[in-house]
Amino acid sequence: MHFLPLHIVFSVIVLLAANVLQAGMTEVILPDTLVKQGSLIELPLSVKTTSEAMVSNCSVIVSIPKRRIILKDAITKSGTLFTCKKPIITLLSENSVNRTYSISCQNPLFQSEGILFFLQLEVLAGIDSITSINALSFSIGDSIQSIVQSGGKIRFSDPLVIQAQAEGMDINLPNPF
Repeated sequence: MHFLPLHIVFSVIVLLAANVLQAGMTEVILPDTLVKQGSLIELPLSVKTTSEAMVSNCSVIVSIPKRRIILKDAITKSGTLFTCKKPIITLLSENSVNRTYSISCQNPLFQSEGILFFLQLEVLAGIDSITSINALSFSIGDSIQSIVQSGGKIRFSDPLVIQAQAEGMDINLPNPF
């Protein structure tokens, strides 16, 4: 049997561990913001990831509360990291509270840090006074990254709107007409 010296084996293990810790981390920043009912806002989604993101298509999965805001579009402008003109938005799932979307770009990024794109949101009437948008995952090609998210809270500055319990028309009986 032939064994490698212990210091060489230890160095290889340390290098492998450093690559594993470094390769899969992505930081996603959605700023906390204050909004008014009826407004259309563009919320920047910033990302800081490894340089691997520059060589492959990227996608982010976001969860958006459906009671107070609607996702209208994902906007790319000059300087945003998504270089495609029109990101692909796909509704993945929906429950009573949230809608989950995948937003992807088939072109590679030109940098690994900056504003990925802008979420264009319409602010609706409702009873919530605060809600949050969550980035659930970020993937580079087929590699799903670990995410550390900061921000994403949305506070509503307008008065709460209490919605009616029932909608519809009552039948007027007897109807003389």
